[in-house]
Amino acid sequence: MLFVPIPDDPLEHLAARLRLAENPTADLVGAIVAAACPRSRMLNGTGAAAGRLETLTKSAAWTDLALALIGFELPGWSLRRMVFEDGAWLCSLSSQPGLPLELDDTADASHESLPLALLAALIEVRRKKRRSGKRAERGRTACRAAGRSEFGPRAMLRQFRLTFESALRIVAAIAFCAMLAAIFWRAATMPAYVAPMKSQTVSSRFHMQP
Repeated sequence: MLFVPIPDDPLEHLAARLRLAENPTADLVGAIVAAACPRSRMLNGTGAAAGRLETLTKSAAWTDLALALIGFELPGWSLRRMVFEDGAWLCSLSSQPGLPLELDDTADASHESLPLALLAALIEVRRKKRRSGKRAERGRTACRAAGRSEFGPRAMLRQFRLTFESALRIVAAIAFCAMLAAIFWRAATMPAYVAPMKSQTVSSRFHMQP
């Protein structure tokens, strides 16, 4: 008996189930809606959209149901490619259909069954979004860690502030030394000018005496 390990991740588990399935079933579609279609779950069986999904499920119109789920669950995404090659359907969903296909970051899936290929592409979009979210969270964590490290922005700002304060203290010390030098210079040169004045005053008094 072939042993197939069951992934812990619900989306990975669904992707594995889709790969092993031959045709869609109500149970499989229900599991996909439960794990990968949060907007459909929020309908809670009410509204026109919920009624349409229920009608398609009861009538086993799996291809129409898969397209309806993609349109309802993935606003901003559209079917970019749906081709039958080598006995399997290749489906690609895109959020930027205006780009050339070779540059577009599409969500691709293939299966012998067209509705299962479409549903697998829907799950691939969910997986891509989750991977992007994890990368973004790791980036934010790295930025926060860098802000606390010795090379982070906060540390650099703190170092700049300390350097600026040290420069201000040095400038203040230089200015104080210059002021003291000016005072000493004035004190040292003042008697050279005062002495002649005193001598002239004494001499004038001497000549005024009869």
